[in-house]
Amino acid sequence: MEPEASKQFREIWTSIQQNEERGKQMELRFIRRMEAAERRAEADEQKFKARMEAWEKREEAAKRRIAAAERKSDEDHKKAMERMDKFDVQLQATRKLVEAGMRIVINLGAEVRELKKVQQELAKSQKAFLDSLRRGNGNGRRHA
Repeated sequence: MEPEASKQFREIWTSIQQNEERGKQMELRFIRRMEAAERRAEADEQKFKARMEAWEKREEAAKRRIAAAERKSDEDHKKAMERMDKFDVQLQATRKLVEAGMRIVINLGAEVRELKKVQQELAKSQKAFLDSLRRGNGNGRRHA
């Protein structure tokens, strides 16, 4: 080979080797960057998983609170219905007592009217008796 060609060959060969070395260095930098990116992605993924777990725990706690509130609401509703039923029974008992009292008052009113009538008749009879005693007994003899 000629010296000039040999020199060009060495320059080309050196250039190829330098390019190959730069390519290896670029590949190493790329690998390091990718590894760093993967580490960041894994860290982000761990953070995301932790946030999701925390959110799921809060969601479960909220569901438990909602279920407890629903149970309490159901119990309160049941107690309210029982109180209303008891009130209805008491109201019906009071209504019956009032109706019975009204019947008694009506009956007493009728009895009072009857007693008043009897009392008036008795008063007339008594007046007639007293008048007859004042006038005599009807056979002409007077008692003083």
